[in-house]
Amino acid sequence: MGNEFRGSIPDDFTRINSLAHLHLDSNKFEGEVPKAFGGICHLKTLSLSGNYLNGQLDFIQNLTECANPSLEVLFLSHNQIMHLNGTIPVSLGKLSNLESLILGFNPLKGVISEAHFSNLTKLKHLGLSNTKLVFNFSSDWSPPFQLDSIDMKSCQVGPRFPKWLQNQKNIQVLDISNSSISDTLSDSNWIFSSQLIHMNLSHNQLSGHVPNLSWDFSFFPILDLSSNKLEGEIPRFLFKAAYLDLSKNMFSKQVRSLCTVTNENLNFLDLSNNQLSGELPDCWMQFEALKILNLANNQFHGKIPSSVGSLHRIETLDLSNNSFSGELPLSLKNCTKLKFINLQNNNLLGEMSIWLGSNHPNLIVLLLRSNRFFGSIPSHLCHLTYLQVLDLALNQISGSIPICLKNIIALTQKCTPNSTITHS
Repeated sequence: MGNEFRGSIPDDFTRINSLAHLHLDSNKFEGEVPKAFGGICHLKTLSLSGNYLNGQLDFIQNLTECANPSLEVLFLSHNQIMHLNGTIPVSLGKLSNLESLILGFNPLKGVISEAHFSNLTKLKHLGLSNTKLVFNFSSDWSPPFQLDSIDMKSCQVGPRFPKWLQNQKNIQVLDISNSSISDTLSDSNWIFSSQLIHMNLSHNQLSGHVPNLSWDFSFFPILDLSSNKLEGEIPRFLFKAAYLDLSKNMFSKQVRSLCTVTNENLNFLDLSNNQLSGELPDCWMQFEALKILNLANNQFHGKIPSSVGSLHRIETLDLSNNSFSGELPLSLKNCTKLKFINLQNNNLLGEMSIWLGSNHPNLIVLLLRSNRFFGSIPSHLCHLTYLQVLDLALNQISGSIPICLKNIIALTQKCTPNSTITHS
């Protein structure tokens, strides 16, 4: 695995009747998977992910004809594999020892039904993401397995939340993002298992309120519920994640529950593009690990609380398109790792702060447009040698432009439209 092998997979492998584990992933093999693989009845692991394989999955049919199929792990993701009819053979359900089935990132299509899983009692990991598969299960189907991880991203899972998932009590990883689900979350307490490590429900049409649960997560999970239609108040337990993305929803009201949580592991918080209102809570010292904070495009007002300055590890701060007012808290000069500051389209006022240049040496983007800042542009901005974007328009700034700004080479260089800021 992980070499530069190319060409077809040699048939010689299939002559090793006692072969139990074969890892050929992350190479440049092409052509079809040899049908003779289906005759290696002792094969336990077949890992061919990350190649250029194509053709059919006929070898699966051959494997099921073994007296006692031994296959436990089947990794075929990130290839160009499709069956003769573009679907997965139903005979897959006969591989009773299968524990991991990873077929994602292939041009597979067709319908997946309970017949495909009829005897997979040992299945723990299911990966079918980025295919064109359509899931069609009866509403009362009870799976014969208990899964640890489920990845059905960009499959046709909806329109309803799959009821069979409610029977899965061991889920640690769940990704059903962009899967055409149009349903309510209000009564779906079971989704937020206390043992979650990673959950992605983004880019669906989920609506309703997130249930207000009282438990703690066993780990600090990655939670992505962005790009849905969720509404109401954000429940307290969600702020116990390490990564929380609730952007592009319809959450409203104040973020009152934030100050009832102390989370030294939260490093990413995106609440942008909602309908959140009120003053920003003054308890940011409880989230000292935060690196990215995005509250843009909401209805927050009042002063930016001074406790934001206790976020010593923060690299991105986006409070744009709100109604924040008053002067910038002097404590912001303590956030020396900032790379991206966006405060545009607020009602902030005060003299241009000289510490913006001297205390943030890594700054790449500074957006202060459409506020009420006044005074002259401080020459300290010339110390920002990495600065690529500077927008001070539509303020009350006067005086001359510092000549030394021409020395910031990054401001004069062309950047591609997809240039990104890399965060640690």
